[in-house]
Amino acid sequence: MKNFEKELENKLMNEEITLPESLSAENIEKLINEKGGIVSPKRIVAFPGKKIAQWVSAAAIFVILIGVTAVIGLDMIPVQKETQNLNDTEQQEIIENHAASSDYSVLHKTVLNYYKDIYNNTYYAQSDSDGIFNGFFDNFGAKNEAAMDMAVNNSVSMGTSSSAPTDSPSAEGSVSEEAEHSTTNTQVQGVDEADIVKTDGKYIYYYADNTIKIVETDADAKMKKVSEIELEGYVDFTANPSEMFLYNDTLVVILKETSEYQPVTYNNSFGAVGDCCCIALKTDTIVKCFDISDKTEPKESFTHKITGDYVSSRITDGKLIAVARFSIPYNSVQADDFEGACEVVKDVCVPEYSFANGEMKKIPAERIKVFDEKNPETFIVTSVVNLDSEKSEPKVNALLGGAEEIYCTKEEIFVAETLYSTWTQSGEEVVSDTLGNKNEMATRIHKMEITDDGVNYSASVTVCGNFINQFSMDKHGDYFRIATNGMNWKNKKTETMVYVVDKDMKIVGFLGGIAPEEQMKSARFMGEALYLVTFMQTDPLFIVDLSDPVNPEIKGELKIPGFSTYLHPAGEGLLIGVGEGGTMTGTDGTAKISLFDVSDPYNPKELDNYSTGTMATFTGNHKEFVTVDENTFAVILYYDYSFGKAVVFSITDGGIVIDDIYNGKSGATYGKTRAVFIGENVYVVNNSGIMSYKTGEEMFVDMIDFW
Repeated sequence: MKNFEKELENKLMNEEITLPESLSAENIEKLINEKGGIVSPKRIVAFPGKKIAQWVSAAAIFVILIGVTAVIGLDMIPVQKETQNLNDTEQQEIIENHAASSDYSVLHKTVLNYYKDIYNNTYYAQSDSDGIFNGFFDNFGAKNEAAMDMAVNNSVSMGTSSSAPTDSPSAEGSVSEEAEHSTTNTQVQGVDEADIVKTDGKYIYYYADNTIKIVETDADAKMKKVSEIELEGYVDFTANPSEMFLYNDTLVVILKETSEYQPVTYNNSFGAVGDCCCIALKTDTIVKCFDISDKTEPKESFTHKITGDYVSSRITDGKLIAVARFSIPYNSVQADDFEGACEVVKDVCVPEYSFANGEMKKIPAERIKVFDEKNPETFIVTSVVNLDSEKSEPKVNALLGGAEEIYCTKEEIFVAETLYSTWTQSGEEVVSDTLGNKNEMATRIHKMEITDDGVNYSASVTVCGNFINQFSMDKHGDYFRIATNGMNWKNKKTETMVYVVDKDMKIVGFLGGIAPEEQMKSARFMGEALYLVTFMQTDPLFIVDLSDPVNPEIKGELKIPGFSTYLHPAGEGLLIGVGEGGTMTGTDGTAKISLFDVSDPYNPKELDNYSTGTMATFTGNHKEFVTVDENTFAVILYYDYSFGKAVVFSITDGGIVIDDIYNGKSGATYGKTRAVFIGENVYVVNNSGIMSYKTGEEMFVDMIDFW
């Protein structure tokens, strides 16, 4: 693009080319006004689950590019798709006929009307000299056949197990029964969350690199690998990691299958050359259950697939709830003729599922709800699997809406998605809530009820600002609460906001204007209190009183160096914060553990803190924080962004005491380390291997190498 800009500038300055009158400043402004102002193109989700930066300036410069590329000889030709000279009435008649003859009439009418606008109005670039737009503009139009020739078909085969024992622990140190052990750190009691490491008190299960390792432990911290489950043929092109649950003698693995992808080419100005990433065209979420009653020979017992990219999952009361996001593949539709394209859209817009390795079939129309008729781009696909009766078919439902994060109780699930404002010439088109607050972005939350017949949609609400993670949300009594952060449209300053929503998803309480110009870094709801951390140069800890749901109120505030990215309750009136250290002028690259006294909400205090003193970081992932006992905790800190260590500390007499720091095996991937406690032993697990120690003795005992 830089080369193109320079070439264009030189030719204009040297008067080698003359812009036609249609591209004069006056005519361009007129064209923009006729189209309703400059509208920022929608963000493109190249990696589902990750927010890709908006091409803010593309809309403005693309008008100029359309005219000048032909003049200066660049191979980027805007193409408007053929409409067969059908007028709007004729196209609408085709849509009505297609919808009327369908069991999914409401869905098909909604989707086809949306596709009509894409079909009639979308321009796309065939190619350009720098390759910047290659794979993006054509993503909204006809399929790029050259790219699709490179598409791959990856499938998840049945899991195969192999026995791979190492030296056996001594008979004297063997454990015949499960010992007390740590569990995955979860947000809601009684609602389990998936992770890459699980333990039952005798065996450790670790999932990485398409393989699950099953390792036996003993009372002396000796280990042996007893088997592996290999998930062959699985290739993950998306950002979210695959995870697993341990439920009685069943190991539940949730992973993704990308069956088609489209390469995307970047130029040198983006720091890469060639096909360096891809747009996933079809991704499915797969649930695999393995019978591990015999740890030496795990056997696959159940496979279930739903259309869409994996978002999150929970287990409660024997029910596995899996949530996926299915993007309607408008970009894969051949648009040679409108009626033919409508047939294809009808076929591909309904999410599917399979059961017990069977063929994929469409979710029944009565299990699909249409919520977002304005922008029907994605589905929330939910599945409920009864783990106590795997032979019963899962209950699969779908809601036409978006999903990025979930908050789940034993009875309900709240699915959150981000909404972005668009730009107009007047600057008036923004995202707003029912209270009249306006913001550059908003969060829509869908409330669903967990039943024996699946996850049933209940109601939705839109609030201003964006959430940061699942801990931004909470349910207490009859009220749902959420903390968000966004730019206020009136004063153009970022702010943190708190919303309280009733059981009908109506906003009943609001508190805005918290920490202007600062970013929210962490949130934790605890009963009738909310603890918030924001940051610009220092770490303000706010205590918000929610005892009156209609009138949330800030009670206290504390400013200290650095900031916390995760907050954890530590007993009566105490709160642990883990994040980045710093000075009163900013962060300093160290990791920090803080202990706060919040017993007096009007006067919070930092009782003590621990700093690594050297370059280190905490990922912010709550699953890398472990409760050992009521006074002892462990957190994984990364040194040089790769070497994960388990820092074990105790809360004693109002202070932080570092008990031990245990190394993980070198060569591990950032974010892939966990700490597991079984009896008196600690195991630091990562994708390179496991290192075991006797707690309190700082004594290394054994190592399992995964390489």
